[in-house]
Amino acid sequence: MSQAKRIYEYICRSKNQAADAALRLAVVRAEEPYKSVIMEAVLERGNSQAVSELVEEFHELSDAKQQLVLGRAGDLYGGLRRAAGSMDNLTRLNVLSIISRSGQLRLAGLVGQMLGGRHYEVARQGGNVFLEMARQVLEKNKQYANREVAVSGCFDGQCSGNAVDGDQRYLEEALAEALGSYDRHRRQEVILASMYLVPADREDFWGGILRSPGEVERVVRQLMVQVEDPELADFCLSALKYPLLRLTAVRAISTHCRRDFVVSLARGFSRRSDEQINDSLRLVDNPAWLTPESLPLQKCHETDQLSMVDFVSSLGVSRGQ
Repeated sequence: MSQAKRIYEYICRSKNQAADAALRLAVVRAEEPYKSVIMEAVLERGNSQAVSELVEEFHELSDAKQQLVLGRAGDLYGGLRRAAGSMDNLTRLNVLSIISRSGQLRLAGLVGQMLGGRHYEVARQGGNVFLEMARQVLEKNKQYANREVAVSGCFDGQCSGNAVDGDQRYLEEALAEALGSYDRHRRQEVILASMYLVPADREDFWGGILRSPGEVERVVRQLMVQVEDPELADFCLSALKYPLLRLTAVRAISTHCRRDFVVSLARGFSRRSDEQINDSLRLVDNPAWLTPESLPLQKCHETDQLSMVDFVSSLGVSRGQ
């Protein structure tokens, strides 16, 4: 064994902070193939200052070295947290890039911490990362529902599709905190991501925000009308329970004509129908989508057709339609 290799292995085994300082210096000065090996040692040890310095130059790393960092992202909280608090905006953008590309929902709290700064691009990217994370959870839940179909034989319109696990709870906690500081960052993506994931009647999440007039409540109403994504169907149905949101939800249900949105409404109705929702749905009169052109039932799964009949029957549709 060469003397250099002995020294390297000793440094990697050492718990002395001086070893981390030596590795930080070495990773800057080393050439390949040694640089990648030293980077792996830095990531393995997880020293927050050393990791933070790697994050600072993340945008300059080769694809292979970036993959090394991304593969360890879930274990680098201390270093990423330190970098997220940097005054350098490029470093903070690197943190968001690492979180986004690694798909680590457990790092969602760091995203929320970076929303309130003065740098527009950092806040904008942070909002987009929250949306990406919400879609990641929705896709995971969709896959979970499909597995239920395979095991139980029920169609996914009837399966729960709800795999709320620890990772999703990390995201929901980060979104709840970001909602609480909305007046500071004003990122509507935070509200939209929350609406994707959490129905309006989840009081443990929304608290009293949707029961009294305010900026978040105003943006919620605005997004219900403007965004026709099928992921918002459950939120629109649950919003029928709240006086301040009811008429806006009725408008959204009446006017959004995307077939997947309407099908999602029917599926959601089959799961969450109750007296409050049923009473409010009678306000939906002559919905724009209730035409053969907008809603070709022959293209829907048979179970969706049945759900659609039940849903339409609950509406206050004029006779003859």
